[in-house]
Amino acid sequence: MSADDKKRASHIVEQLGFDLSSVTRAFYKQIIRERRIPLDLCCDDPQPNAETLQALREAEEMIANGTGIKYDTAEEAMQAIFDEDDREQAALRQERQRHAESRTRSDVHTGR
Repeated sequence: MSADDKKRASHIVEQLGFDLSSVTRAFYKQIIRERRIPLDLCCDDPQPNAETLQALREAEEMIANGTGIKYDTAEEAMQAIFDEDDREQAALRQERQRHAESRTRSDVHTGR
């Protein structure tokens, strides 16, 4: 963040009786509580970017091939995303553990 942006933001939050640290903590807590990024984002040109266009093409392919997963509610879809993230994090932890164990065994064999 530029010094100018920080100064301008600080001025605004101080007028409301806060400091930037408090506002940042509140923002993080709101993200956790709502399980979303609480921003109202918009632009004058609603054209999707390349990443969004690719995601749309992939979604259309999954629909055409019948390989997509259907959810009855947005909550079910979000829970599936969180569950997948949890599985990926667990796999990463297991890989780090295997790497650490392998390194320990190597150290034992080399006398380190």
